[in-house]
Amino acid sequence: AGQVAARAQGQVRGRPAEFSVEEGLQLAKLWRNGWGDQPTLAEMFGVSVGCLRDAIHKAEKRGRWAAKK
Repeated sequence: AGQVAARAQGQVRGRPAEFSVEEGLQLAKLWRNGWGDQPTLAEMFGVSVGCLRDAIHKAEKRGRWAAKK
């Protein structure tokens, strides 16, 4: 009941995403075109490799963001 009431008041759970979907697509393009491997790109943008990989997967609708069948 508490979470339902919080959502009704406009509160959201968790922290905001580090990258938008558009930024995730740009990161994927950098990575796939050989501008750097994931650890290097993550260091360039000041995030963890997991955060970078998550942004790429979300933008490309892969992994846990893949369409459920």
